[in-house]
Amino acid sequence: MSDGGIPAAGQSVSVAPEKVRDVSKFVYELAEALRTVLDSAAKDVATLAGGTWTGDFAERVR
Repeated sequence: MSDGGIPAAGQSVSVAPEKVRDVSKFVYELAEALRTVLDSAAKDVATLAGGTWTGDFAERVR
């Protein structure tokens, strides 16, 4: 193995399918959580900037 865990020329690479599944599940769940939070934030911003919020900062957000 060379520096950084990269296989040197002529060395093989192995992958554990269960580890790949675990990581992909984690990434999927993280993406879903982020999507939920961003959707919620977008609704809050739309409510605030949709005419019910007034003032200098409201004008800058619109």
